[in-house]
Amino acid sequence: AAKGGTLLLAGTSPNLTLHGQITGNGLLKKTGNGELTLTASNDDWSGGLLVQGGNIILGSEEANIGGLGSGKLSLENTSLQMFNNTDSNSDNCAFDLVIPQGSNSWLHLDGRCSLTGSLEGSGTLNLETPFIRSGLNGDWSAFSGRILVSTSADNATFLPANQNGFENAAIELSNNVAIVYMNSEDASIKIGELSGTSGSELGSGGQGSNNITWIIG
Repeated sequence: AAKGGTLLLAGTSPNLTLHGQITGNGLLKKTGNGELTLTASNDDWSGGLLVQGGNIILGSEEANIGGLGSGKLSLENTSLQMFNNTDSNSDNCAFDLVIPQGSNSWLHLDGRCSLTGSLEGSGTLNLETPFIRSGLNGDWSAFSGRILVSTSADNATFLPANQNGFENAAIELSNNVAIVYMNSEDASIKIGELSGTSGSELGSGGQGSNNITWIIG
C-alpha cells in the first residue's frame, strides 16, 4: 500500500482473510458488502484504512494490537469486530478511530483489552462491550457524536481508564451496562450528555473507595 489502493469485496459471500502483512504509507480503502479479516500485526503500515461498507474482523490478539497499523481507521456505516478472548489481555490496542458525521458504525470490543488510540468525528458509535475488562485508555475527548453502549452479557462495563473524558459526546447506556472509572484514584470525568435505561448503572471507580465526580453537561 505504498501509493494506496481500493479493495472491493462485493457479490455473494465476498469475504477475504489476510494472513500476510500490509506495508507502506498509502491509504487503503475497503468497499463493498464483504468481510475483511486481518490476522497479522501490520507494524510497517502507516497509511490508514477507510471502510465504506462490509465489516472488518480482527482475527487474533496480534491483530487486535497491531493489525490496523499506525494510521487512522475511518468507519463509514460499517463495523469493526475485535478478537474476543476473556482469558488473556490484548494490551495497547492503539488504533485511532474516526466516525465521520452521518456515519452509524459499530465497534465490538474484546472482553479483555486496553484501547489506547483516539476517537474523533461526530457520527454515531455503537459500542458493544462483552465483559467488564475493556479499558478505554485513549483520548476520546474530541469526539462530538453519540456513543451507544450495549452488551449481550448479564453484566458489562463502559470503562474509562483516564480523565480525558467525553465532554463533547452524548453517551447512552443500555441494560446491564455500568459506567465505571477503571483506576483506583480520585477523578473527575466530563461527559457532554449521559442517559441510560432503567437497567443501566452509573458506578464509581477503582475499588469503590475513591471519590469519582461525573461532570455532565
